[in-house]
Amino acid sequence: MITAVATVFSVITQAKEKPVYATILVAVALLAAASVFYSPAASFGRNRIQRSGRNRAAHQLWPEFQLLEKQFVTFLNKEDQTNLRYILSDICNRNPDDLIKFCPPDYLNEFCPLLIRRHGEMNHRHESDLRLAMSEFRIMVASYNDNYVLGPLKRIKNGQLLALVQPHNKQHYEERVEDFRERWAGFLDKFKEFLEKANNNLDYEPYHEAISTYFERPKKVSLG
Repeated sequence: MITAVATVFSVITQAKEKPVYATILVAVALLAAASVFYSPAASFGRNRIQRSGRNRAAHQLWPEFQLLEKQFVTFLNKEDQTNLRYILSDICNRNPDDLIKFCPPDYLNEFCPLLIRRHGEMNHRHESDLRLAMSEFRIMVASYNDNYVLGPLKRIKNGQLLALVQPHNKQHYEERVEDFRERWAGFLDKFKEFLEKANNNLDYEPYHEAISTYFERPKKVSLG
C-alpha cells in the first residue's frame, strides 16, 4: 500500500515534465494497489469455497454418522445378553459387588442417549457441527473401549475371574466373550473407516484438522 501511494505522488510530480514516464508510473501504481487487495480477496474466496464444499460433504455424511451412533447404543443395552457387561454379570452370579471389581459403574448408558439427542438437533448442513459431534462421539467410543471392553478383558486374561467360573462353564463363557469381542471389533472397524472417509471428504489436514482414527483393538482371551 505504501508503495502504491509513493508511486502516485511520483506520478503527480513528473506528469508535466515526463508524460511517458508518468503513464508507466500510473500502470505500476495500479498494479501495486491491486496486489495489496488481491491476496486477502483471493484468500477469502478460497476459504469460502472450501467452507461451502465442507458443508455439502458434512450434510452427506450425517446419515451414516447417525447410523453408527444407533449401532453403538446397542452395546450399552443392559438387557442384551450378548454384551460383555451382561456376560460378566452372569459370571458374577448377578452380584454387583463382584461385578464392579471387573467393570466400572455403567454411566454411559444414561449419558449417551442425551448426547445423541443433542447431535440430532444440530445443524446438519454445517461442517463445524458435524466435526464437534464426531469428536464427542469418538471420545465416548474410546471411553467405552478402554473402560468397558479392554479393562475387563485384561482382568479376565490376568485370571482374576477364574475363581468365579465353574470348570464346566468355561467354554460356554469363552464363546460368549469371543462373540462379543468380534462384534465390538467389527464396530470399531466401521467407525474407523467412517472417520477416515470423513477426514478425506471434508478435506481435513493431517495432524492438524483430521480426527484421530486410532483405537486399541481388543485381543482374544481365555478363561482357562
